[in-house]
Amino acid sequence: MAAVQPHPIQRPVRGSSATRPLRCSGGIPVGGRAVPAGPVADRFCLAAALAADLDGPVHVTSAGLAVLAYSQGDGAAEEVRCRWILSRLPPVAHLACPPRMVGRDQELPAELLRSALLGSGGGDRLAQVVPIGIAEPGRLLAFESDGDRAHPAGEPRPESELVARRFGAALPHSAVTTIGWRTYVWVSAAAEVLPVARDILATVGRRGWAEMRCAVGDPVEQVTDLPQAKAELDRLLGVLRGTGPARIATLDEFRAHTVLAELAELAAQRQGLLRGAVERLKDNDDSRGTSYIATLRAFFECGGELGPAARRLYVHRNTLRYRLARIKEISGLDIDDPVERLVAELQLRLSDLIQAGPPRPGICSS
Repeated sequence: MAAVQPHPIQRPVRGSSATRPLRCSGGIPVGGRAVPAGPVADRFCLAAALAADLDGPVHVTSAGLAVLAYSQGDGAAEEVRCRWILSRLPPVAHLACPPRMVGRDQELPAELLRSALLGSGGGDRLAQVVPIGIAEPGRLLAFESDGDRAHPAGEPRPESELVARRFGAALPHSAVTTIGWRTYVWVSAAAEVLPVARDILATVGRRGWAEMRCAVGDPVEQVTDLPQAKAELDRLLGVLRGTGPARIATLDEFRAHTVLAELAELAAQRQGLLRGAVERLKDNDDSRGTSYIATLRAFFECGGELGPAARRLYVHRNTLRYRLARIKEISGLDIDDPVERLVAELQLRLSDLIQAGPPRPGICSS
């Protein structure tokens, strides 16, 4: 194919008001073929330049939303974008809800979502701007990165900007906001969010940024339920923080752990829930230097089986029997009573969660 002298496109230089020409020599490779330089190639150059600066997929459309050019993505392409490009026409989902035009006197979806999540109003206005949580249920997602604390509060973080760009491209009628060190996304419950979330985590990994986790919530029927949905995802992210590598998790996968985390929050406010045999046993350990709490914990974690618990403690079974008898003498705990055993194990687990400390400062605050 003969090379055609391209028309230069003025591309802004990142971090300054200056511009520099962007030239496309020898044509642009699109779909396995080269598009000659010229007006068509200029559009593809523009899409590629914007995609590089915006760190996300870009397509150039006509006033009627017909696709004229598009960038080549660096990750998994979204289904909506693929249909749009291949058909050259916007999907029905986009036509049903035309792009929003926000005037100076109107509140942005991010601001309204932030207010709704914090329980300070904005839910009704959010439902008008982002039609979710009225006729159809919505879903809340939360993202957290290990490197978030390295950024001063209030300054934009690349991970949060990436989340906003990717969901804005894949699901235009969503809302994204950042509270503390977490980024929240409000989408339709019917939306395919997992491919977008996987693409975000994969991009973060490729660029060597800190590991990121994503918590996916249950369907939310009303926007007024958003504060509760946020609290559930905050607990799930706290659980995920101790599970190792970056991952995407749903509430259903960690329901038992999030229930314990919520009970620990309640117990921290109502100390009477932790009083009883376990408290007396802890006091004895503190004053006499014994380790009966460790014995009880091993016994519970081994399902009440003497053999596995004795091996974990590196003692003989008879030694473990003696220690359990001493626990009953000191605290009054009868491990043969199923109710007493259940309450004692729950108190011990809740005490461990409370002792581990509250969430990181700024996570759940404004």
